[in-house]
Amino acid sequence: MNKLLLTLVVVSFSTFSAAEPLLIKTMDEELQGFLQDSKKQELPPYYASYEITENETVSVTSTFGSILTNDYSKSATLDVDLRVGDYQFDNTHPLRNNSVFGNYRESFSKPIPTDYQPTALKNRLWYLSEQAYRKAKTDYLTAKANDKIQADAEDSSADFSKGPVKVHFEKIEKDPLDLDFWTQRIKTITQPFKSRPDIYRADANFVAKNEIRWFVNSEGTKVQHFQKSYYLTLMVVSRAEDGMEIPRHRT
Repeated sequence: MNKLLLTLVVVSFSTFSAAEPLLIKTMDEELQGFLQDSKKQELPPYYASYEITENETVSVTSTFGSILTNDYSKSATLDVDLRVGDYQFDNTHPLRNNSVFGNYRESFSKPIPTDYQPTALKNRLWYLSEQAYRKAKTDYLTAKANDKIQADAEDSSADFSKGPVKVHFEKIEKDPLDLDFWTQRIKTITQPFKSRPDIYRADANFVAKNEIRWFVNSEGTKVQHFQKSYYLTLMVVSRAEDGMEIPRHRT
């Protein structure tokens, strides 16, 4: 079997923009408001961050000039990280016991609408922050109790470290992801193989993606990151002249 696997990957990064995005401003205002309100608590958070990731994707697969699959999707996910205690010892501190679930940490990640309507976004930010805070307090108290009854740990490194403050806003320069356009283009890639009787598999798989990440934290970091990427994979499998499949692969 002669197998040809060709992969083309193109990744493009955006340029710098000085203006603070409105979404970053909304996220930071809600973060600061939650932290200010949490100061009334016995165990206020010492660190918190919000991250929103948006993915817009077109994917097309063709074989011998026909379409196997084609799809367009757009989604956004909100992630909340919240820590109680201090940098040396916080709610993420490993539990020293024999339980396989001892170091389990729940992820506070939920889908959000991609129109980023302010009221819906603020409610989602506040709701997930409350959930993360309650879980962080419980985990912190459990870790402190576990630390008192266990022998001294061999690893005394801090649970978290304070990073440098970064403010960086990249321009969002999306390419239009036209499903019909890319469907026709990917069909033409495998069309010529229809006239080759020695080839019994000719697949082309294409994925184009626009990805945006917005991130803010309690230390002052604010980032908008944009990346667009294109992936094209072509696989062709043929038979030898005597009809035997030759197990030879090249990638």
